[in-house]
Amino acid sequence: MAASVESPGALANAHASRVFSWVVKRWGTLETFRRLAKAGIPIMKPALQEKCRKIVAGAESLGLYDVMFKKEGMTPAEAKVEFLNAIGGFGAMADQMAGYQITQHDFAVDAACLIFAHTIVDAAVAEHCRVISLVSPLHLERLVGRKTVALEEVRESGYEQLVRGKVEEYLDALDRRSLMEKVGILHDLCRPNSDFARRTGCVYDQERLQKLDRIRHDIVHGREVATPLPEGDDDLKFLHGVCNYFFLLVNQQYGVKLDPDSLGMALAPGAGIK
Repeated sequence: MAASVESPGALANAHASRVFSWVVKRWGTLETFRRLAKAGIPIMKPALQEKCRKIVAGAESLGLYDVMFKKEGMTPAEAKVEFLNAIGGFGAMADQMAGYQITQHDFAVDAACLIFAHTIVDAAVAEHCRVISLVSPLHLERLVGRKTVALEEVRESGYEQLVRGKVEEYLDALDRRSLMEKVGILHDLCRPNSDFARRTGCVYDQERLQKLDRIRHDIVHGREVATPLPEGDDDLKFLHGVCNYFFLLVNQQYGVKLDPDSLGMALAPGAGIK
């Protein structure tokens, strides 16, 4: 008895279910990380303040402050007194140190969450392109239409199979392109209709996504690791919404649905996106 062959629609639904599950699980991990990182601040703040006081007191006991200050017309000791009077004494100095570290901790958590969220969105957008290729590979034909092929490839594989192969190569290479390039390609393959926003509640903001993409780039490739999110939790909710937006967009254009069996397996611990 010949083995049953799944239809393109069934294959697309199965992969869309894996992508959906992967996004849900990774986003849950991100949110848990953020909550725990934020929750630890009140617990650690007293200990951090005490640590900073010990550092300040230790430097004073070694006489470091008596030699490290310099100001025109003053001895180091006089410059030290002026500095301490300006900031409110050694205790205030220690509290400022602790406050700065707590603020930097918050910024570092924001930066890490943005990098995690960007990774999720980037992978989801690329995989939605793969979903489209499964349900309608020839719809991606224009993306590979200018590829050079040998005549013998056409003779041996046939045109449709050759397109499928070139599309697969294109999608593998897509992983190395930027998020905004992937978004442009996916939007080229499917656009929201006039009723999309009302029906789904999803409103896409290209400018905001580009802004967060630039911030993520500067964190990864720049020198400022601790960078705050412009709108905090709202920015992360927006990025989660971008994942939902593209899933529903592919659903609208290609009729892709969640497959209960595939979704159940994808939600199992250790299941991946492939």
